[in-house]
Amino acid sequence: MSLHATEVADHLGNNLIRYRVRPSWRSVLFGNSVITVRTKKKRRGWRLGQALLSLVLLVSICALYLLFVHDRRQVFTTRASSTARRHRLREPNQPQDPPPILEPLPILPIRGDPFDAEDFEIVPRENVTIVLPVDTGSYAHLPSLLAPFFIAANRPGELIVAAPPSLLDDVLVVVKATLLTLRDANVPLRVLAWQDDLSARVGWLHVAAKSTKDYVVILDEKGSHDISPEILASLLSPKALPYPVGPRGASFSPTNISCTEHTYDTYAPVAFLVPPLVVPTSLLQELEGAIRMNDFRVWFSLGERTARLTGQAFGGLAHTPFSTLASPTSHAPEWCSRAKEQVLEPGTNNNLNPRQIVFDRYRAFQMKQEGHKPDLPIGIILANVEELTAFAFTICRMASRGRAIRIYLYDEPSYPHGARAASLGGCHLHYDVREKETATIDQLQSWLSRNCISPSVVLHTIRHADETLLLGLVRIYTTSSASTIIWLPFQDLPVSGWIAELSTEELQSWNIPHIELSVITNNRPASLRRLLSSLQKASYYGDQPILSINLEETADAETLREAQNIKWPGAGAQLRHRVVRGGLLPAVVEAWYPFTNDTYGVLLEDDVEVSPMFYAWLKFTILRYRYGPDRAESSRLFGVSLYQAKHIELKPEGRHPFNAQILFTNSSMRYPHSPYLSQVPCSWGAVFFPEHWREFHQYLSLRLSPRGQDLGIDIVPNIRSNKWANSWKRYFIEMTYLRGYVMLYPNYDHFVSLSTNHLEPGEHARYVPERILTKKKAQFQVPLMGHTESDYGVHLLDLPQGTLPSWHDLPVLDLWGNIASLDLLTWRGAYRHEEVTECSRLLSLDEPSTYNADELLCLHDDDHDDEEEEEAEIEEEDMLGLDAE
Repeated sequence: MSLHATEVADHLGNNLIRYRVRPSWRSVLFGNSVITVRTKKKRRGWRLGQALLSLVLLVSICALYLLFVHDRRQVFTTRASSTARRHRLREPNQPQDPPPILEPLPILPIRGDPFDAEDFEIVPRENVTIVLPVDTGSYAHLPSLLAPFFIAANRPGELIVAAPPSLLDDVLVVVKATLLTLRDANVPLRVLAWQDDLSARVGWLHVAAKSTKDYVVILDEKGSHDISPEILASLLSPKALPYPVGPRGASFSPTNISCTEHTYDTYAPVAFLVPPLVVPTSLLQELEGAIRMNDFRVWFSLGERTARLTGQAFGGLAHTPFSTLASPTSHAPEWCSRAKEQVLEPGTNNNLNPRQIVFDRYRAFQMKQEGHKPDLPIGIILANVEELTAFAFTICRMASRGRAIRIYLYDEPSYPHGARAASLGGCHLHYDVREKETATIDQLQSWLSRNCISPSVVLHTIRHADETLLLGLVRIYTTSSASTIIWLPFQDLPVSGWIAELSTEELQSWNIPHIELSVITNNRPASLRRLLSSLQKASYYGDQPILSINLEETADAETLREAQNIKWPGAGAQLRHRVVRGGLLPAVVEAWYPFTNDTYGVLLEDDVEVSPMFYAWLKFTILRYRYGPDRAESSRLFGVSLYQAKHIELKPEGRHPFNAQILFTNSSMRYPHSPYLSQVPCSWGAVFFPEHWREFHQYLSLRLSPRGQDLGIDIVPNIRSNKWANSWKRYFIEMTYLRGYVMLYPNYDHFVSLSTNHLEPGEHARYVPERILTKKKAQFQVPLMGHTESDYGVHLLDLPQGTLPSWHDLPVLDLWGNIASLDLLTWRGAYRHEEVTECSRLLSLDEPSTYNADELLCLHDDDHDDEEEEEAEIEEEDMLGLDAE
């Protein structure tokens, strides 16, 4: 007889239970199961009992199987619903893995379509000044250089001979002799010398700015000898254009410099022009005021200033009435070689250096939109030339950025004509002085109304001792259209170059943010003394930030004395002392709370030391990203770090050495020294933003509640901070991960930072042997940036293109130090939020944060549901009562 067998699968364990049939058995079917019963009558009762037992066991197994299938269907339905929710979350622009690497910043070619000059009228020759420069090699040829301009067809409205001071007397003799030989010498002619401290070409511009006509033609030492009659005629009768125009221009591209010598009756935009050129006198007076003399050559600087002042992406218009094109790859004319010298570094064999700041700075023109109106002038009121010298670098940097600058020295000796000039800070500056013995409010108001037409910002150093003048300045601006008055102390003027990088909009917000300093200390008096000393040595640029010193309940008497003896300007320091020891978590979290959304908190533990430039870094970054054009897009920025990270501390396996510049270099980023965004909060010196800190307080309250502690799952997966039970950073990291928040970090060479940590024993750093402590300090301590420069020669403006990058140009790192993007971080947090919470509302991927921690954990949702059920029961009872009535 053949064997019969049946198998029943246990889905809980996938174990197979087999019942085999002996040859003498007869098969009997019970439903879909096969049970065999022996046919012999011998010991039938025992066999029947065994069969019944098997039947009961089989029925039990089947019941368990059906129950399991039912539960599985419910689980599948729930998972399907959850998958549908998650699928909706994935749809909007799910980031790719790996995250994208930031593209290098482009170089903008300074070229463009021809400028339409058809509607501009011709300027008559009588309204044009010719400036003829001479030097030791050309002044002897003055008769032949002057002769063409005494011909009736070429006679200008004015002729100026520009001479160096050392040749002035000799040039006057030659000019007088030349005039005696000319038949018709009725052209107004002047011989002017430039200042001793000016270079020759800057001196030409200085002299040309004294023109009495509306337009001025600037020649070089050769006069009109290398200019064709047609070009000379076009210069003497130019179109009334508001830009420099000439036959010789240079244009940039990412690979070469093109020298343009012809455009045939069109006006081609170029980066800059070289003489001969014609320029409106009013524009030249604006341009000449701060031409760079050191780091950039004169004609390039003139073009750059033109572009910035006019809001155009060109520094001049190339125009000639005939066709000649000089290619840089062919035999270029002499003037073209000189033009290339304006921007090429020596020894580059006429190859562009792609990192050269000359080309990087032109990238800013991409931000100039069509119809852009130049910024209103900035008024600068200083006491004397000493203050002007101290502030000259900042003023020159402002002017090179296209700002119109007006300078008034209220305590400088009077001058007959009220206007003077000086070469300071690498540029040529014009300034006004008082016209009487004593500066008065009326003089100041007259100067402001005459030279600063509705200035947007006024920077001044008027001391509080000059109360009358100071109150007068305030009175003037309370009744005018100026929005911002900025007072700068004298000692901060030499280290204020970063102020020149602020836009008008950012400068107008100067007085809005209020930065408060909060120090956390316990029983380390020497550490507290060092920190407070570093705070006192810092520059605050006229601000008086509030200082709060928070002492733990266990603070010793010496620490308390150090806190009480601090001399702090303004209202002085505030002391807070705990009555119950709380530990580091409440000590940090409760050390500061924002009053408004313009209040910012700097948290400093006592083993931290700050740089003298720390406040400049904070003010610079806050004004740029909180009040500048990127403020609407930077809502996820929760703070700014003073410390430059040397380690990644959040990987599960432990700390790893970290160097952002090496990471960015290996990722082919154009600016490896760019500041960057990271999700990691810094506890060794940082400023925190008000909205995010309030949300953190709310989030921490929820997480430390009984229900928040019973979540039973890590909010952030695979991260070391999950083991930090008593650290505030653990919970802040959770919030930043769920929200996709980031902090801005500095990234200077040699890890130069705005704060450092001395890694002294304390709440989280227990005592260790001196040998080990010294080794650990070397791993974490960083050099501090000094007022002028650190030991490594690093300055605050050692940034990409000398300024803070725009928001979208900042590299982004996640909690583990990997390159990411803001979209990716936001998506990760929203995805994880859905996995670990029971929130019915998904976090938005596109909208700004609501700063409401309730929507992160939704611990109050169940309470809300219970309230709704109670309300529904009450309504039902009321309805039943009405029916009964």
